[in-house]
Amino acid sequence: MDDLRSANDGFYAALNAAFAGDDGPMADVWSVGDDITLMGPFGGCLEGREAVLGQFRELVAMGMTGQVGAVDVRLVQGTDVGYALGVEEGHNVVAGERTDVRHRFTSTFRLEDGRWRMTHHHTDITAFG
Repeated sequence: MDDLRSANDGFYAALNAAFAGDDGPMADVWSVGDDITLMGPFGGCLEGREAVLGQFRELVAMGMTGQVGAVDVRLVQGTDVGYALGVEEGHNVVAGERTDVRHRFTSTFRLEDGRWRMTHHHTDITAFG
């Protein structure tokens, strides 16, 4: 489970790098397959590597900053697929406006060449207590 936990932590490190203006680490976190999907806080469901990574390029281009991490993480790991679920916590700043983040997430991963890579990420923008 440690490798899957590291992969999930790696996604949040890459997300925070994007908030700091560098979307490059995202390419290393996601699966190299074109069957990946993203259902992020901007709505919709993005399909394919170009669309998913493009979302993070747009995040950098719009100057969004902040810091988001995962808490209350639960991991389930099979032989070559696994998932993480929990709560994303932190904050975003867009155009000088700070917004606190606290919502649920689910991420799926696939073992590719001995390394866990993300195949899907979903955030539920419904806040909860």
